[in-house]
Amino acid sequence: MTTEPKVTADGWAEAYAGRSGITVEWLRQHGREVRPCDPDCDYDGCEGWQMAHVTEYEFCEKNGHDIYTVEESWAQIIKGCMRCTWQFVARADGG
Repeated sequence: MTTEPKVTADGWAEAYAGRSGITVEWLRQHGREVRPCDPDCDYDGCEGWQMAHVTEYEFCEKNGHDIYTVEESWAQIIKGCMRCTWQFVARADGG
């Protein structure tokens, strides 16, 4: 378990992208972001970070896309993104 990252998130992302032969910008454009590693990680070589895929909804929110409600009922809310044409389903209670 890693208690404190050995490198910064940006430094880790640069190394990750370099090993993959791509750029950090490419990763971000494709919905990837660096997040702190799980506190229960038991990998000996853990540097305290992991590459995560943000959900489509998170991606659209972070990039300022217009989100709209497609349909709302007692059971669910369906939202959509004007730019990506994705649709997201959430429970009516917001979960």
